[in-house]
Amino acid sequence: MRILVVEDDQIIREGICEYLSAFGYDIIEAKDGQEALIKFNKNEINLVILDIQIPFLNGLEVLKEIRKKVICLC
Repeated sequence: MRILVVEDDQIIREGICEYLSAFGYDIIEAKDGQEALIKFNKNEINLVILDIQIPFLNGLEVLKEIRKKVICLC
């Protein structure tokens, strides 16, 4: 399973990624909303862990864009 972790705080992001990696998950990291959408579009993502207060595009804006893409794929 590939998980996109979107968190602007590096320590928190690294902690979440390290924890999930220990269970064998394939982790992709993003530090802001723009990077999250780029990485979401370039990879087959199964789950997104998304902070709400992140730079450039907030988490709700990112979620709205992801939902547009996922709905189109169904």
